[in-house]
Amino acid sequence: MDYREFFKQFKHLSEIPGIGGKIKQRPEDFVVVEVIPKRLIGKGPCLIYRLRKKNWETMAAIKEIAKRIGIHYKNIGFAGTKDRHALTVQYISICDTSLKEKLDSLKIQDINLEFAGYGRPLKLGMLLGNRFRIIIRDPDLPIEEAFERIKDILSELKFKGGFPNYFGYQRFGEKRVVNHEIGKLLLKGRFEEAAIKFLGEYTGEMEGDEARKNFFETGDIEKALEEFPKFLRYERAMLYRYRETGSWKKAFSVLPRPVLRIFIHSYQSYLFNKALSRRIEEGLPLNEALVGDIVCQVKRGIPLRGKTFRVTKGTLGMVNEKIRKG
Repeated sequence: MDYREFFKQFKHLSEIPGIGGKIKQRPEDFVVVEVIPKRLIGKGPCLIYRLRKKNWETMAAIKEIAKRIGIHYKNIGFAGTKDRHALTVQYISICDTSLKEKLDSLKIQDINLEFAGYGRPLKLGMLLGNRFRIIIRDPDLPIEEAFERIKDILSELKFKGGFPNYFGYQRFGEKRVVNHEIGKLLLKGRFEEAAIKFLGEYTGEMEGDEARKNFFETGDIEKALEEFPKFLRYERAMLYRYRETGSWKKAFSVLPRPVLRIFIHSYQSYLFNKALSRRIEEGLPLNEALVGDIVCQVKRGIPLRGKTFRVTKGTLGMVNEKIRKG
């Protein structure tokens, strides 16, 4: 199942037909610019750089930068992962100021680093959000009619309380939509099932699928190590560790922490999408709280960790007043 099929389970708020068309026909069609709090740059022990990249996964780009400047990739901090098939701008931190000269002169194809200042170490989640510029090519409607349709949809969404901001496919996988399932299995401690899902799930359309299929059907570790392509380095690392230890839990420990977090965050995102979809299905409001809702306090647009509470009859008025004020 690819991401298009996966997203059919989530309800649309608008009842007006869309305009059709295609996105991501080329990297420049999908531009993502990360926005971080200004206070993170100014004073601090770390070098902060703007990382501009095209056709690079965030982790792959960070590993390449780390290799070129001679440090471990875990010593590079970042606030969020970005699409591969896009033109993206995000921030990274390196807490070794002696590396500035190397970073300033670094040349990697389709990667550009620009010094932004000094600041604190960046960690996942330390961002306000992302700005997008998306080009839609070949819409089903003439351009003028498409613009009118978009205006109608925006008016409808405004009337209904806003845009249902589902987590997108990059949280779950584009062709192998398995990240959320792996995350669920890991949280339940079902490591063997999670490993089979990670290593053996195949689509029939991707390089390496024959090796995945054979492993799924046989569970043969030695054969998998012979057949899995070299570029599937995480999968191969897990197979080697399992062969050494006989433990799938230990096999998962070879994966970088950001990769393991992606699985957990993916399952969190799936639960959020399911809850939002059900709210739409049941006709519940998106722009006001109801008794029993769990709400999160925010500061400067950022949810405050640990600052969630369940709405009661006594707090309902106060919560909705804060929502109206933004």
